[in-house]
Amino acid sequence: MILVAGSPCAGKSTFVREHMRAGDMVVDYDALIAALGGAGRSHFLRRYVIRARNAILREVAAPNIGPGMARLPHARRVWVVKGAPTRQERAEYRERFGARVVVVETPERICLARALAERPPEWRDAVSAWFRAYVPDDRDERVSGGGGP
Repeated sequence: MILVAGSPCAGKSTFVREHMRAGDMVVDYDALIAALGGAGRSHFLRRYVIRARNAILREVAAPNIGPGMARLPHARRVWVVKGAPTRQERAEYRERFGARVVVVETPERICLARALAERPPEWRDAVSAWFRAYVPDDRDERVSGGGGP
């Protein structure tokens, strides 16, 4: 499992698309929202998406023997796209799923510009909140999310 964390509009989904291979599974909150009818209704759908994501993760974790020992007969790798700004959230994925953690680092000003250009207005607050909550961890692999909108 690979947890891809980062601010809203940092480029997490783009990173996954660029690195995934045939047979990989992607668990992405935004994609699940879109699949359920998404745009403009994300607040209403939030609880359903979280339940669906958690059910998928439980299923993926069920055959695990321990950290780093995942047996995924139905997928080569599982990519989880999630903000996860706190060390604790990312550590939980490491401990519970044996996940590799990748943080997509994109400057806040770039994430805000992308949010303004591509997303509903409330996304700007989500970007700012993520940066206020983010705590780096030396165990995370950090990659650049690009420098432009």
